[in-house]
Amino acid sequence: MKNFFPILLLVVTMVSCRNIKDPEFRSIEAIDLNTLNLNNPAVKVNVIYFNPNNFSAKLKEASGDAWVDSILLGHFTIDSIIHAPSNSEFVVPVNLAVNMQTILQNSMMLLSKEEVLLRISGTAKAGKGGFYKNFPIFYEGKQKVQELLKQ
Repeated sequence: MKNFFPILLLVVTMVSCRNIKDPEFRSIEAIDLNTLNLNNPAVKVNVIYFNPNNFSAKLKEASGDAWVDSILLGHFTIDSIIHAPSNSEFVVPVNLAVNMQTILQNSMMLLSKEEVLLRISGTAKAGKGGFYKNFPIFYEGKQKVQELLKQ
């Protein structure tokens, strides 16, 4: 009987982890280019996700890379714990360390386009109650340049 409760807790945890759905990418809300300069090649981006689960969770860490029209834009990370309410959208503030040489070489070409192909790839760790699961992050889709740059 003494071992029953730890085993029951383990079984309940394993069953509940199988039902966790991956967060869904929705959109990019804002790109703050005001922080971009030669000394600090970082851009702040707000990314909107949806938590399709019937419980809230925490996004503990995330990192990966971002491309615009097959040009590596840079590496992204999050620097704080994000709360994801159940069945709701939530905002993930992302720090994107960009390659200034790439930005300078391709800025005129990218800004002259109406749409660009945005691709994001990486991993995130999210969970609840001390149980965290790694999730793949992947998005690929066309984005209007004017919508990406509006504040």
